Amino acid sequence: MFSRPKVEPVDNIPTGDDCPELLDLLGEDFVQHGCNLKRLIHVIAATRVFQLDSRAVATDPEVAVTEAQEENWAAFPLTRLRPEQVVGGILQAGSLETTDYESHIVFRLVRAMSQNKFVERYGDDGEDELEPHRATIPQRLLLLNGNLVKEGTKADLFTASARIAALAPDAAGAIEAAYLTVLSRRPTDEELVHFMARFDGASGDKRKKILENLCATLINSLEFLWNH
Repeated sequence: MFSRPKVEPVDNIPTGDDCPELLDLLGEDFVQHGCNLKRLIHVIAATRVFQLDSRAVATDPEVAVTEAQEENWAAFPLTRLRPEQVVGGILQAGSLETTDYESHIVFRLVRAMSQNKFVERYGDDGEDELEPHRATIPQRLLLLNGNLVKEGTKADLFTASARIAALAPDAAGAIEAAYLTVLSRRPTDEELVHFMARFDGASGDKRKKILENLCATLINSLEFLWNH
């Protein structure tokens, strides 16, 4: 959930007095509630440290987070999503409904095939998945030109972008719906003004094409590809 471990290495957690108190508390709560993993996730998500901003605690909101702040969990650790998380986000952003293990078997099979193919081409960092490095050139090209993003954002009959293009009452509504679908937030005033200019006077197929480009742009943003 934090994309970084509380104890390193993760397969050698100390016992007794050397074990971090946090892990003891979570472990006790986990056992007391019948090893309920769903509750454990809720407990962690409800903590203040999980809800912290990924920016530095400073008067200037653009100041970078220092290494000391990250080490002391004073800011949320900024890390890249794993390949499985990236492809899952892309598939969900282009879908009309939630895609999970309760979906129809056909959708699950298509999802599994898409995931495996994408991860194979995207590359798995393995032991280095927690290292703060940037994406490789092949990864960026796969997101910019790959079929998964292209098909997921295409204003087709069964995609989110097509539904938004057809039902949004105006350009502002379409932009807001696209942001909520891809980034789970509303656009800022500056973002809204920027993309409103692209929609100026557009309708029909032109409006659909602009919306396709908007969704693809948001998927290729650092905000979409990083856990923050």
